[in-house]
Amino acid sequence: MVETLQCRRILTSLLALYILSSINVQTVMAGTQFYDWEVSYAYKSPDCYKKLGMSINGESPGPTIYAQQGDTVVGKLTNGMTTENVAVHWHGIR
Repeated sequence: MVETLQCRRILTSLLALYILSSINVQTVMAGTQFYDWEVSYAYKSPDCYKKLGMSINGESPGPTIYAQQGDTVVGKLTNGMTTENVAVHWHGIR
């Protein structure tokens, strides 16, 4: 009877170890995300009327920034517009 209990404990421990080792554990490390943006004029028609407006890398609204908490975001902004100034507002970034 004692040997049967010891055998069960060993098998249960081995099964638990196998299950825990098969779980994919990922270590999350903070990284640096680099972005290169060019602001320029582009013709857009969001309301079915073609108008000249601003775009970032040809997109309006601009591209999505992908980052995780703890990451550092580095952005290089080039103003390709000749008559406009550009400012970046980081809405939603903490």
